[in-house]
Amino acid sequence: MSAAALPSLVQQWASLGASHAPAEDVPKDSPRIAAALNTFASYVDEARGLYICAQASGRRVNVFMDRSQLMQSLSFDDVTGGKNVVLKGISSVALSKDAPDSDSLLLVASFGGIIAMWRLDAINVAKMGQAPKYGRWRLEGTLPLRGQLVSSLSVRQGLLATGSNQCVSVWKRGTYANAPWKQVWSTRTPRPLLRVQWSHDGQFLAAVPLNDTRVLVWRVQGKQVHLVSKLRHTRSVHSIHWRRPRMPDDSRPPALVVITANATAFVYATMPTELRYRHWATVDASSYADDLSMAQRVISLMYCDGYHASVALRHDLQLLEQQEQLALTGVAPSSDTERQRRASRIKQLQQYLAQGPDLFFALLANGSMVVYGLFRMDEPTPSLWHALQTLRVPPCISTEFSHAPLMLEFMPLAPKSLDGSRVYSTALIHGQTATGLRGTMAVSLLLLLDGDIHGLFVQNTMTDTNVPAHSQSHTHTFLHAEHRSDILSLETTRQGRSLISFSRDGVMIWWTLCEKGTTASLVSESQFRLRRAFAVCALGDGPNLCALDASHLNVALFDKASFVAHDQDAIAIDNVKLSRRELPQAMSPENVVLFCCIQVDGKDVIMLGQRDGTLYTWTCTPTPSGLSLASHETHALMDGMASAAVVAYWRPQTCAMALLAISPHGSLGVWDTLSWTQLHHVHVGYGAEHVCASGDGHLAVLLHHDDTYSVCVHDLRLSPFANTLVYVHDMGCISPSMAWKTMKGGGAVLAAGGDQHVTLLAEGRLTWTPIARVELHGMDSARISHIEWIAPNRLLISSTCQLFLFDTDRQSSLEDILARHTHTRPYYDATALLRCVQFGLVHDAQQTVQMLDRAAAHGYWGRVQWTLQRASLASLEAPTPILPLVERLHETQLPGVDKALCATLQGVHHAIHTDVDVPGMQYLLAWYASQHTYAPMVWAYVSESQDALLSKVTSVWSDRVSWPVVRDSGVFGWMRKREPLLPIMEQVARSAFTARDDIDPVQCSLFYLALKKTQALRSVWRRAIGHSDQAKMLAFLAHDFSEERWRIAAQKNAYALMSQRRFAFAAAFFLLGDALSDAVHICVRKLDDVPLAMAVARVYEESDCGPVFQRIVKQYAIPHAQATGDRWLGVWAHLLLKEHMDAVRTLTASLPAPADPRPMHDLPDPSMLLLLEYFKQQYWCYEVLDPYTETQCVSFYARLLCMSGCDWVGLTMLWSWSFARDAPKPPAPATSPTENAPAPTKIGSLMGERRPPPAQTMAEFDMSAFGL
Repeated sequence: MSAAALPSLVQQWASLGASHAPAEDVPKDSPRIAAALNTFASYVDEARGLYICAQASGRRVNVFMDRSQLMQSLSFDDVTGGKNVVLKGISSVALSKDAPDSDSLLLVASFGGIIAMWRLDAINVAKMGQAPKYGRWRLEGTLPLRGQLVSSLSVRQGLLATGSNQCVSVWKRGTYANAPWKQVWSTRTPRPLLRVQWSHDGQFLAAVPLNDTRVLVWRVQGKQVHLVSKLRHTRSVHSIHWRRPRMPDDSRPPALVVITANATAFVYATMPTELRYRHWATVDASSYADDLSMAQRVISLMYCDGYHASVALRHDLQLLEQQEQLALTGVAPSSDTERQRRASRIKQLQQYLAQGPDLFFALLANGSMVVYGLFRMDEPTPSLWHALQTLRVPPCISTEFSHAPLMLEFMPLAPKSLDGSRVYSTALIHGQTATGLRGTMAVSLLLLLDGDIHGLFVQNTMTDTNVPAHSQSHTHTFLHAEHRSDILSLETTRQGRSLISFSRDGVMIWWTLCEKGTTASLVSESQFRLRRAFAVCALGDGPNLCALDASHLNVALFDKASFVAHDQDAIAIDNVKLSRRELPQAMSPENVVLFCCIQVDGKDVIMLGQRDGTLYTWTCTPTPSGLSLASHETHALMDGMASAAVVAYWRPQTCAMALLAISPHGSLGVWDTLSWTQLHHVHVGYGAEHVCASGDGHLAVLLHHDDTYSVCVHDLRLSPFANTLVYVHDMGCISPSMAWKTMKGGGAVLAAGGDQHVTLLAEGRLTWTPIARVELHGMDSARISHIEWIAPNRLLISSTCQLFLFDTDRQSSLEDILARHTHTRPYYDATALLRCVQFGLVHDAQQTVQMLDRAAAHGYWGRVQWTLQRASLASLEAPTPILPLVERLHETQLPGVDKALCATLQGVHHAIHTDVDVPGMQYLLAWYASQHTYAPMVWAYVSESQDALLSKVTSVWSDRVSWPVVRDSGVFGWMRKREPLLPIMEQVARSAFTARDDIDPVQCSLFYLALKKTQALRSVWRRAIGHSDQAKMLAFLAHDFSEERWRIAAQKNAYALMSQRRFAFAAAFFLLGDALSDAVHICVRKLDDVPLAMAVARVYEESDCGPVFQRIVKQYAIPHAQATGDRWLGVWAHLLLKEHMDAVRTLTASLPAPADPRPMHDLPDPSMLLLLEYFKQQYWCYEVLDPYTETQCVSFYARLLCMSGCDWVGLTMLWSWSFARDAPKPPAPATSPTENAPAPTKIGSLMGERRPPPAQTMAEFDMSAFGL
């Protein structure tokens, strides 16, 4: 199945990473603090339908469109010099149009002293009233500023303003294409810049230094920059905002809003007579908040200008008008109360739009929100709307947040299509702190300004805007922790509903799964900074954890737990209890291959595995007085460990917990963690870098060879009856990752990912296949680093500092997708019917044929009641004529009817109406079901009805019998007598001569000479008129090959033909020279046709089982069966050679693994269990089949039947199998001449053992001189 045809999982949640955050010990006037507050930018143009925002996350910029859908993720790793910057994250982002009349957008981001520009061009020309369509962002250029740390950027109409730790500068780009940016003005500042911002018309520039009370305003005209105003305040400035007028043609100088640290907004405007900014109005949120009974300290004050507020209000008004229209037309039901409420809200919104409000949102420390409206700000006398507390959100104060400023930004969202009577959010409030915390609130001004508490709800992520406004998600915490640097590890807890993520900068975040109906998200519950740690793991179900540094194991308890009183290493820091244990030896990240915590017998066991094969364990025992941490124990498991993993439950051996480890030489071992006994030992291949396992016995090994990765899936349940390799998935990526998910209903799903996609693999009916695919769209150069499953069946992916949560759509769950590949076969399935007949479910097979007949008559499938009773296959009868049934099924075209089902029905028909015994019936069933392409010839070999079988097989062949058709029947192997094979070989020879359009006797020479019919071959060459070799062959075949000289001449010509790579013709000349061993050697080694070698030897030798034929079986057939995994061929070969115990071992043990193993190369056919049942009638079977092996073997084959979708057949064999051992030993057989013959020796080739004879004194007819 192609990748495009696979179902795709839907993204439900994303943590796109936090921006750069300085360390705790950075001074308050450091430019790094300002850089952490300027990592969000937005641009809205309602007329052109543009709703775009950009958010910095670590070294990337995530761009969102419309309703916060992720458009593209831009990486600074693609920027020249970006990888060499010491700074850990992007320091500033700006977004605007490239020019006033242009549809192109420009995104500018700074990374230390490097500024990168990305451009987004429209792919169409937007006409009046139409929105432009865009492609992808492209990197346009860079602007390096040596020695500066850029903390703020602003771009407007082709002008760029930069604020750094040294100066504020204005840059302008040339007018021609790809023109560089040139600095037109710059001035030094006493402090690093907190923010620089252009006005909407690009004529004024405002800047404020960090922790300063002054705001500087310049007017920019071309290359002339003049200081207009220096605005002073009593408190330090928190943020500055230029007011965007509601009307695009408003030419008056814009107003400036300055918000200070005491939650007071100062509005400045110019005078009509002079171009200086003067104080116009004040909104003191702290004073108004103190008048409210529930108010506390104001955390942050946010300003929303009249343009953005009007856009959001218009979207709300459009939504109400559409709902009213649907109600009037009767499309949507609506009560009188709803219509009255809707009419009053429409009137209220119309009044708000007419007055053009500028809104101020004050977030209080107790989680309340106060909204202030300043109406008619464009008029000389603005009016202050009545202060009203409209919403309470949960408290969002944390230890990190209490000392950091909070920056809030308002952004309207694109309108959403109407869905019934639901109300959707029309804007976002984005918040960020200097410590890296972020939060997003979705706003519905329709409800918020109406006093409804559901007008504002907190989101768990930036992309969660599709949650309806009446959702109860407003009870969540506003600010959330996210990673700022690359994530190193992901680990889910035992319950699968919590997650620990650990990043390169030592930050550990504890996430909890939050489900809302069919959607889900992760909420960051706590964040910890572990400066020296390089690995962490969860202790229990959390939030307790273990951390590993170079010399200590650190165990931290957060959930009010404590250590025992006599633990001298335990200390308390704030509310955290910490116990530090010194490691037995110094550790480094390169030497640690395993660090995890498991639960064994109610105790938590911490495991630390080293690359040298040593495993250290610490046991944490809960006691009434606290947690007791024991000293370490040392286990030497193997000489070295390349990778290791722990699986919670190992189902193949019913083990509570198992440890898997791979040595550098490719040997995998499985240990029981309770007794440390080894359960499995298999070879998985060299180059193993990672291993993971599921509880049902599947494991995936990541192999690395020649810069390529491959995922090898092993099924240890197949051991020791078959090789464990079942699937190989080639990964064309740089950093692949894997994760298993064991399903509750059975089965397992492997997620294998790399680059920007993940493929879900699952086992379906003994074959592994991709079932779904996950794509990270818009991530550009980002690659998937880790994959983890989280309850119930959701997939979590990390890429750099970002997390993505995926799930299936509502129409089909992951269980449904898996069930479509692993469900039990219906009774009308070809394989199901074949197994039912083969295993003797006679009554059920007859009932199936009856149901097929009814389906052909009525056009639908009925239900079958299974009896699951076995009977002799000889009692099978057809309840209805089968061949007419096959024709009717073809005509009805019922779903599920295919060529395989019709072929199986024909096999049932011929098995019933052919006078053969049960083994013969088994042969006919398999041969017809494979549509005459393969048959297990061991059944025909042990059959006592070989003459009837041969008659049935030959009657199927047409008059033009070809060697491939005869080879597929296996008749030259299973027919015990030689005489009936001679006419078949003669038919093959005649068919080979006339099969092609051009008559070529070369094709039939081998077959005629195997029959020793030289004269017949000569007559064939007489008919080959025009053949280039006719004259030479007629002359050569005229000699008497009973003479040694002509036999030697034929052998010499055979060597000449081999040098010309005419191998079939060379084998014929070897037969002509009576060198049968060399002829069959060519058939095997050069023609790769073992059945041809057996057929030639069988016919050429004048005995039923000649010595050369036996040597072929011994030397070629058995190795060929082992190399190809053909157990049917192997059992037949051992039976023919009277190696009965080896025949039984072929059924009950794995075959020797070849040098380059293929997946499932020796997986046995489940019907071979019937052959074992047949062997139990012979005394020699019990010499190798002990009771334990028999029990395990029957269980294994029954499991194969269940895995292939024939569950009822497997269960029937389990409970109906007879373990009785009553086969009597027969009397000693009479001695035959064949058995008294000396043991055959290895075939000797003329090419290896002897040279061609020297040249004779007399003239010889040497055809090598003629180019043969």
